[in-house]
Amino acid sequence: MKDVLRTELQGEEEATESAAQATRPDRAGSSSASVGSPLMLARRLRETLDDMLEGCQIIGFDWRYLYVNDAAASHGRTTKDELLDRTMMEAYPGIEETEMFAALRRCMEERAPARLDNEFTYPDGQTGWFELNVEPAPEGILILSTDITDRKRTEESLRRTARALRTISGCHRAEMEATDEIELLQEVCRVIVEVAGYSLAWVALAGDEEESFVPVAYASSGEGDLEGAGLICAEALKGAAELAMSGRKPVICNNIHSDPQFSSWQEEAICQGCASCIALPLVADPEVLGVLNICAPGAEAFDGEEAEILGELADGVAHGLVGLRSRARSGALHGELAKLERQYA
Repeated sequence: MKDVLRTELQGEEEATESAAQATRPDRAGSSSASVGSPLMLARRLRETLDDMLEGCQIIGFDWRYLYVNDAAASHGRTTKDELLDRTMMEAYPGIEETEMFAALRRCMEERAPARLDNEFTYPDGQTGWFELNVEPAPEGILILSTDITDRKRTEESLRRTARALRTISGCHRAEMEATDEIELLQEVCRVIVEVAGYSLAWVALAGDEEESFVPVAYASSGEGDLEGAGLICAEALKGAAELAMSGRKPVICNNIHSDPQFSSWQEEAICQGCASCIALPLVADPEVLGVLNICAPGAEAFDGEEAEILGELADGVAHGLVGLRSRARSGALHGELAKLERQYA
């Protein structure tokens, strides 16, 4: 098959001459362009490749595009004419620094096939996922690509949902076992980071008129504690936290590194492994008790379903706080009654 394909890639001029020779009658008066001739097979093969749903590319030893079908061009959001006779480095500057190109180079140099799932970033910042099968070919390498973006997004959505559900499960146990507010909130932060795999969590309770909230619990996959990194984080995310508390609904930032309101915290966010965040109000009508803030290591981390589940988590934490405060008031009242009974006994 590769030999037939090489025939097709020899160029239009050579193919035309071959076609002329193939159609000249021989001494018996018959045409030598039989159905099984290399030229006819090459043409049929090219038509097959052109019509494939999979992307197909042939890259020469000098990294130039020798053949590209429509599917492969669409995967790159470009056209065949913009790729053919250009090198991969000319078409996609910086591609030689990627892990994908390293796999192509190994196949080119070692003549060993490879298969990989590759996340491709387009010039506008959007991404797509492609399954690549790379094979050595006489001209260089053959790359077959299949768009698996929808599958990857579904897998990521399921992973995030599972992460959020692990958070709810762990925090529910904390609500059942905690004996005071700070113990509950610190355990909630720990579960969010250590069990669920988020990069950072902190909780602030509503303050007085001078302070809109007071940070009381913190956990991070990086270094630092509540008095250090926690206060820096609280100050950086103050706007989102206040907005969540005043609006009584979650506030989401899905890309901290590109959001100007977090410009002063971006360096610290990188150190803490934070790329996106969500601020969840702790509401127990008619009060807003505080705010739960969660950061994730990846951008675009908080989709609709995950945010909804985490909203349920925040409701559970708020109810846990109400229960602890109610028990504390009840305990204080029983203490006062016992004191009065002893006094007048």
